[in-house]
Amino acid sequence: MVTYIATIWAKLGHEDDVTRFYQDLEPLLRQAKGYRGRKILRARNGTMVEAVRKVVTAEEASRHAEHTP
Repeated sequence: MVTYIATIWAKLGHEDDVTRFYQDLEPLLRQAKGYRGRKILRARNGTMVEAVRKVVTAEEASRHAEHTP
């Protein structure tokens, strides 16, 4: 089994619209040969930043431009 992780950014105030859009794709995904299922999780704001800071040193982080969608 292969697991894909996608990060989706939503503009403030449009989180529910974006979530609904991806949930509505379920019928199309089910038609794909080999599709086994998916799980949609919504992280708290800043959760990913906290996780990255735990494993990336300040020096490593300074070598990467900050991405702001």
